[in-house]
Amino acid sequence: MPTAVEYDGLKQFLDMLEAERGATANTLEAYSRDLTDFLAHLAARRVSLAAATPADIQTYLAAMTVDGLAAIRKFYKFLAGENPVTANPAAGLVGPKRQRPLPKILSVAEVDRLLMTSAQRGENLEGRPLFRALRFNALLELLYAT
Repeated sequence: MPTAVEYDGLKQFLDMLEAERGATANTLEAYSRDLTDFLAHLAARRVSLAAATPADIQTYLAAMTVDGLAAIRKFYKFLAGENPVTANPAAGLVGPKRQRPLPKILSVAEVDRLLMTSAQRGENLEGRPLFRALRFNALLELLYAT
C-alpha cells in the first residue's frame, strides 16, 4: 500500500495542476487514477516512489497506455521540483507509439483513380476473368455510391 507521504505528494501534485495549470475535473480524475494505480504497483513490488527505477516504471507501463506515462512523467517532474525525490526515473522513457490512424475518406481524385483502374482491369480479358473484373468494378461503383 502506498505511504501517506506518497499520497500527500499526489494530492499536492493534483492541487498544483488545478491551481497553476487550470486542469479540468476530467484531467484531474484521469491523473489521479493513473498515478494511484502506479503507486499501488510500486507498493506491491515493495518499491518506494523515491527509489523507483526506469525498469519499475516500464514494468508498470507494459499494461498501461501512453496517457499513463504522461501522468507519471509530469508527477516525477513535479516531485523533483518539490524535492521529495532526487532523480526522475521517468525522464528518458518513451511510451509505445500509437499506430497511424486509417484515412477516413478518399479524395474525389483518389476515388476517380480507383474506379478508372478497376474499369481498365477488364480490358483484354475474356470469359470468367472478364466476368470477375466487371463484377469487381460494379461492386466498387456500388460501394462508392453508398
